[in-house]
Amino acid sequence: MLDYGMLRIPGSRPFKLSPKKELQIREQSWDNRFHLGRIPDYNALQDRHLQLMGITNRKKKIIIGPGRVRKKKEVSSKDLAQCTSSKSIRRPPVIKNQIIKKLKDSLVGIWDQKSIPQPQREVFLQAIEKLSVKKQSSMLVKEIDLLKSDKNTAQLAIRAVKAREHSLNELKEFADTILNASSTIKHNSVESLLNLRMLSIHVVECIQAWRNCLHEMDPESIPENLKFIWENENYLIKMQNDTKFLAQTPMAAFIDFVPNDPFFIHFRKNNDKIELPVQSYLLKKIKDSETILLNEGMKICEEQEISTPKVMSISQSKSRLSIDDQSKDIVFHEIVGDIENEIINYTDEVPVLIQDSMGKPINAYANALTMRYPAFLWAKMGKTIVGLVTLNLENQKSMHNRLHISHISAVDTEAFGKIAEKIVKYIWKEYPCIEIRVGIISKINEQGKYESEKSIKQVFDQLGFRWKQMIYAINETPVQLLGLRRSDTTEIIQSESIFDDCIQISYACALQIGSASSNIVEPGQYCSAVGILCAFKPFNGISHEYFTPLYGKMKGVPPAFRYRKDISVDLATKDMKSINLSNLELKDSLETSISCSALGLSWGKFLPVVYKNKKYTRIFTDIEVLKSDDKTVYIIATEDPFYSVFFVPGDYGNVKNPFFFAKEILGKIEKVQVAQELWIPSFEIKGENQVKELEGSLCGDACIEICKEVFWFKVCSALHPKGSLMAGVNNNCLVIEGGFLFGMIHGKIDEELEIPLYVVRVSPGDFISLSKY
Repeated sequence: MLDYGMLRIPGSRPFKLSPKKELQIREQSWDNRFHLGRIPDYNALQDRHLQLMGITNRKKKIIIGPGRVRKKKEVSSKDLAQCTSSKSIRRPPVIKNQIIKKLKDSLVGIWDQKSIPQPQREVFLQAIEKLSVKKQSSMLVKEIDLLKSDKNTAQLAIRAVKAREHSLNELKEFADTILNASSTIKHNSVESLLNLRMLSIHVVECIQAWRNCLHEMDPESIPENLKFIWENENYLIKMQNDTKFLAQTPMAAFIDFVPNDPFFIHFRKNNDKIELPVQSYLLKKIKDSETILLNEGMKICEEQEISTPKVMSISQSKSRLSIDDQSKDIVFHEIVGDIENEIINYTDEVPVLIQDSMGKPINAYANALTMRYPAFLWAKMGKTIVGLVTLNLENQKSMHNRLHISHISAVDTEAFGKIAEKIVKYIWKEYPCIEIRVGIISKINEQGKYESEKSIKQVFDQLGFRWKQMIYAINETPVQLLGLRRSDTTEIIQSESIFDDCIQISYACALQIGSASSNIVEPGQYCSAVGILCAFKPFNGISHEYFTPLYGKMKGVPPAFRYRKDISVDLATKDMKSINLSNLELKDSLETSISCSALGLSWGKFLPVVYKNKKYTRIFTDIEVLKSDDKTVYIIATEDPFYSVFFVPGDYGNVKNPFFFAKEILGKIEKVQVAQELWIPSFEIKGENQVKELEGSLCGDACIEICKEVFWFKVCSALHPKGSLMAGVNNNCLVIEGGFLFGMIHGKIDEELEIPLYVVRVSPGDFISLSKY
């Protein structure tokens, strides 16, 4: 059977092997080259076959012979946890680590080529350390590309620092060469300082961009206020003091240098030195940069545990007061002297909690000047300062009668509540306002909602303040605006206040027609040709050598005027009373028409001041200085772009008709220069003109019996009861001290009729003195 290739198995029939060689079935390969990532995880604890093996009781196998009995270890279910597949074992990715190492080596080479300092290198490596391998590789590739194209944030910051350091060295060398302060030296000094200011702003912005970039990589490890180290020193701290050497140079003789002012925007008052100009578009950048430098200084103080603005306990605040002061009530006093430096010295006493909610006191002075009518008040308990309050007219508007508390702070939270309560009572008593408003800084909480400090918000809630709206401050800080309205408006005393417009005009021209008369009278004077022409509207014209051409050019009703078509003395009297003018003693038996006008305007940017015991308005805007023959004319724009005001200084008491005289002057003016500051005296003038040269001007048998003008002009900016900002006269400003012609120009009237809207003659006797006010 074996010869024939037959295999006999007992109990079975013969089976012949296949002559072909069968292919061996290959077991599934465990080679990870082909099945890496495809084999499922193996958990021995869930293998039922192994569990049965552990549960089944096996008999001991006895080996017969001279040998000893050997025991076989039973498989326990506790040991199954140690049996795992190879996939679950974490092994470092050899290939990926090699890629990261190669990218880091390339980055170090680029760093060496671009001369990146070691501190900036270490911070970047720290920022990407906790990232995943994939993110690390992408960040390294991005960093290498930015460095090659010279657009890396650290690279830009280093370049900005080097440029500023080079400018500082050049400025120091230039200052050492100054012997005589000529006009050229002064001009070059100002140019160099303005250039240094721009470089300083650029440094702060670049460092802040570098910080933000690294903080976004790893917010947990990299803080938002990360130090930028340059030559083993925090450069933002260095910036605060590295310009103090300028105060010891010859430039200090004509330029005022204030400590800790790297942007050269703070100047002492009344020192007759050059103040560096600040462009409007730079104000926000400078304030933001100053805030960053201030926060950097506060952070260093906290790290070194030196005196910083901390929340002062009630016991500590009382210990600063004498025994007599502790028993006294809080009283508000105006700040005398250098207001800005006084506030800066006070800032260190204010807790951080109050500064974060109500704004930093160091910025209170600059912020108040951006609004109209600033007032600065110390809150004192006896002789000790316990708080600061600044007041402004809200949003440069006077029609709403709202007073804005632009800043309020205190040396502790208990004093803050008392000061807030006292200032509300003070405002209701001293100001005829309808509403008080105050803003609280509100940060975004974890839920994404704006939330203010509860202890500060509670103070205003108890006083009755209610939420009005959410606004953004100059530095893009979210602020909750709260408002408190006066409960009883009958208590308001109607008197001159900061809510009055700076320029107030009331004018009326009454015209009465009688029978023909042959009387010949002398020509008189008039205030407004436009008002007279408007009074003739109901009679459809005028026949006069001067007024007829103007009447033909005038289309419709002039701006800011209205006239009465119903010819009645009663209605004319009613119109005059509506604009606070007295009666012109008109005759009841004659036909009457009246034209009226009332205006209230303010300047763009100004401050009320006192000069030689007279009330003045200090205007900060572009003042056009023009010449007409030997006369000087100042033209100033108001808050309304259509209205402008002009002043012609001089004694014009002998001029018979100021209106016609001013028209001739304006017709020959030529622009000379643009001034930045003008001081104009406050005045109030009431008058009445008998316009006689219009006798017989109507066609037909009728003639003019009466043509009168009555007017009231007041140009004045009010003062606060306490705390108004006072300043002295600078050498660069223009001051009107004697009499002058005052007039107003409207763009449409000037274009169509080529005449001013009003003209009056003002003498020094019409000026408003401080005692009169």
